[in-house]
Amino acid sequence: SAEHVIIHSTAGNTLPHGSILRIGDGGQARSCSPELLFPQVASLVQRFNLVRIGMELCGSYALSPSHPSGYARDPLTTVSRMQSYLGKVAGLKGTKQARWALQYVLPRSASPRETVVAMLFELPCAFGGCGLGKPSLNHPVVVTQSIGGVRRRQTYRVDLFWPEAKLGLEYDSDLEHTGASRIARDARRRN
Repeated sequence: SAEHVIIHSTAGNTLPHGSILRIGDGGQARSCSPELLFPQVASLVQRFNLVRIGMELCGSYALSPSHPSGYARDPLTTVSRMQSYLGKVAGLKGTKQARWALQYVLPRSASPRETVVAMLFELPCAFGGCGLGKPSLNHPVVVTQSIGGVRRRQTYRVDLFWPEAKLGLEYDSDLEHTGASRIARDARRRN
């Protein structure tokens, strides 16, 4: 219905190549690219939600009934691609808000809750965060163990990691961290 349709105008700006994508099997349907979506949404939502949406676009999760956790996909875009796109559409409505939000968008978030936790720690106090700076999400940490003269390397992924402080934070959701084997794996990773 028309009440659910929002019209976005380019105000005479020519959209860069790749702004409109062909979708579906026949390619007859069209959709705006994630890079165009971001400034369009920027004019409709609060700053906090815009950062969250940016992290979802650059994250590895989306509703997916076929995935055991309900979330799985490759990132739809990157922060640098969105920054580059905003440089090409400077006069487009929402670009100013989108530029502001991109300074807090982090790549590689793996779940909606991980996004919210990262935002809580990263965003400045004036915007409801703790102002701890940018963590690296799902950061690889290599641990080398020597057991009986044999060296073994294991790579773990830390949900949020601040390299300069050598501080890692794990967010354990009920969905991904229940059951005996998962609890034991999480305990090994924490150790």
